[in-house]
Amino acid sequence: MAKETLLIGMGAPVHRSGDGELLIEMQSISGLKGWKRNFDRVVAFAIESDHPAPNGWVSAVRNGIVEPDFRIVTLPDTYRISLFSRALSQVHERLRNEMEKADFCVFSYGGWLGDPGEIAASIARKNGIRHAVWLDRVESQVIWSSVSTRAKWKTWLMAAWTALNERRAVRKATLALLHGHTVHQHFKTIAKNPHIAEDIHYSESDRLRDDALDAKIGSCRHDLLRIIYVGRAEPMKGGKLWIETLAQVKARGVGFEASWYGDGAQLTELKKSARALHLSTAELRFHGFVSDRDMVKAAYQKAHILLFCHLTDESPRNLIESLHAATPLVGFDDPFARNLVDEKGAGVLVERGDVPKLVDIVSAIAENRECLVDLVQRAAQSASHLTRDRVFDERSAIVKRELGVMPGRGV
Repeated sequence: MAKETLLIGMGAPVHRSGDGELLIEMQSISGLKGWKRNFDRVVAFAIESDHPAPNGWVSAVRNGIVEPDFRIVTLPDTYRISLFSRALSQVHERLRNEMEKADFCVFSYGGWLGDPGEIAASIARKNGIRHAVWLDRVESQVIWSSVSTRAKWKTWLMAAWTALNERRAVRKATLALLHGHTVHQHFKTIAKNPHIAEDIHYSESDRLRDDALDAKIGSCRHDLLRIIYVGRAEPMKGGKLWIETLAQVKARGVGFEASWYGDGAQLTELKKSARALHLSTAELRFHGFVSDRDMVKAAYQKAHILLFCHLTDESPRNLIESLHAATPLVGFDDPFARNLVDEKGAGVLVERGDVPKLVDIVSAIAENRECLVDLVQRAAQSASHLTRDRVFDERSAIVKRELGVMPGRGV
């Protein structure tokens, strides 16, 4: 049987260490290995950034991303206009050659000028190459959520341009892989061939053990309410509303310990907001980026609720990760969150932006500990079907079925 090669476009850039070693985001490595379960060879392309690698980027070679199973194709930073114009023809030729050698092509999609997923999708369309685009959020909404008064016209232009590109990409791609129900709901009437494709990097072994669940239930009855959020401190995550919610819960006399795990452009601003609203470090701690996966998992498991105030249409993995830790979901409603909560009733959702109602819910949970215990038990029973191996197996099956092996192509 002929070997099958998957060409995958990665959304995150790669970097070089001082001694020339290729550095990749740990989550990207997990994704590449998830795809490799179902393909003989995985070839991935990504922008190579000349900036220092952020926390969480690790050696590709030392983490098993090596020939012959894997190959990484690096591209110049096409987001930089000066490089984009000079290198475009070279990038086009390199990507087209890789597409012609591959059996299946899947591109992580952003949409703004210079996005490698947009470039790859454009090449595939022009050359009649069957391909899939993968979206885990609505990028145009993300751009618009970062609007500032001084640059409103520029942000509007970027958002409008990206919206046009992402609509065209899902409409003309052979297959649109849309992460979670919220993203699928947004694009399903536009895409030619939309499919829900869940995304998670936790395995069955990451779920909270029964003995740890018993201890957690005991803490629900007796300890201060422990609130967590894990994610980037970016406008789309609604951090200011998250802090406002905590401040109003405090004003009602409810005690709690809250933690935010994650870095981002808005982190300094969120810290200032917390101080302005008189939230002490005992009540709220910002931990920044934590590279230790086990430490983050332990934080999920220790928490009593995941509080979230997401403002854009996305399907964030942290909701699934929280359920793996038997931590119920409390936050703004959308199809993705609703689907997860409705499975076993593992949470309470309010209309997006309704902070007063969210304050009511958090305060009520803090006062009614048997309600909290019930939510935790329901969370422990939720999302058992959402593990890395299972979702990547399902996604690979969709790709093989909908794209089909392209005659005359392969390793």
